[in-house]
Amino acid sequence: MSLWSSALSVEELDDRPWLDLMPWLDRYGSARAAALAAMVPTPRWWEEQSPAETVAAADIAEICSELAHIYVTDHPELRFADGLLREVEVPVGVLDLGAAAASVVARVPHAPTTAELFSRSPADLFSVRGADRDTVLEIVCAALVVTVLRDPTGLRPDPEAPAVPALAGLVEDLAALARWRMLRGETERPLLRIDLEDGAPEEIQQVAARIEALAAKDLPLSGPTDPVAELADFVATLPEADRDALRRRVHADSDADADPDAPSTFPFGTAVGDLLAALRVQVRPVAAFDRIVRAMPVVTRPVPGLDAPLWLVLDRLDDRFAVADGWIAVPDVSDAEKQTRALLSEFESAHGVVEPAAVAATWQLPAAELESWLAYCGTTMFEGRILARQDNLACRAAQVLEVVGHPRHEIVGGERITD
Repeated sequence: MSLWSSALSVEELDDRPWLDLMPWLDRYGSARAAALAAMVPTPRWWEEQSPAETVAAADIAEICSELAHIYVTDHPELRFADGLLREVEVPVGVLDLGAAAASVVARVPHAPTTAELFSRSPADLFSVRGADRDTVLEIVCAALVVTVLRDPTGLRPDPEAPAVPALAGLVEDLAALARWRMLRGETERPLLRIDLEDGAPEEIQQVAARIEALAAKDLPLSGPTDPVAELADFVATLPEADRDALRRRVHADSDADADPDAPSTFPFGTAVGDLLAALRVQVRPVAAFDRIVRAMPVVTRPVPGLDAPLWLVLDRLDDRFAVADGWIAVPDVSDAEKQTRALLSEFESAHGVVEPAAVAATWQLPAAELESWLAYCGTTMFEGRILARQDNLACRAAQVLEVVGHPRHEIVGGERITD
């Protein structure tokens, strides 16, 4: 029996109410209950039904996944032993966790079985070395699934599970990092760096050198898939009415008619999501459209079925990508302008003068491109310096004097300018 069986049967699930198995569910009033009610069509199912009954209308593992998000968010300090009814303990190996989550559990002291694990809370798990939100959610979800089983002792560890999860996780993480390097076109950039002490033995220095030589091109990874082909395949599967609606949205004058229920962005791990992730590294938060096209010419290719270039499709369908007036911005041009003003304020002098090199280095923008962007934002440049907006002539004069280096004790417009 697998913990993550896609078809847990009535016989495998407990026939006691959810509320008895998970007493923390009793803490929800009418407002919070809405989140629970959306999971199963039966009203107040967590009070009226058992997991054995709920399985007829919903996937138990998916329910536990949603409940895990609520548990971690709303009850981070609640120990599992206090929030879940647990009558037997089982080896942690039967939780069928991924390498990263299994590594976190393995780092919990004295946790060969769920007894020690259940003495912890989500907050305790977050404090474990290497834990992040995804790994904690996976562990909590596994604890919830174990709780709703009629007889968890029937669980058996996966015989193919790695003996040392941390090593399996390392291989997975290196593969993920290598894939990112490929998306960025950095196939020869080292994946790892090692900081050795002075005087380390030559043998260890050689080991470090071999590890640091590892690059993306050394791993058997397939190249990035085609985002245009992926979109074209998706469009081709849509009913004609949906395809026409999508085409109208892409060709509309604006995205004001966007479907509020549509995904807000293409997820990483898809061809389009991978392209956007790599592109956003270069758009922080803005970049000249022509420069991005030269670096990623795929964005100009037309998408079959939508009769529009890829950049326009992304502009209309992804809410963290916008093209306007020769600029690409993340998430949009208006927000990029706000970020620009905020960044200038970090570097400006007492009189509001900014050295453009500091801004260009922070955003890695070519100097000419930065100057064009600042002009687009309405920012004044004088003698190679950026002048922040000022409310009166005297303040502007103080900026000019700072740039040209004249004494600042001047009378301008009847006002005395001082440092």
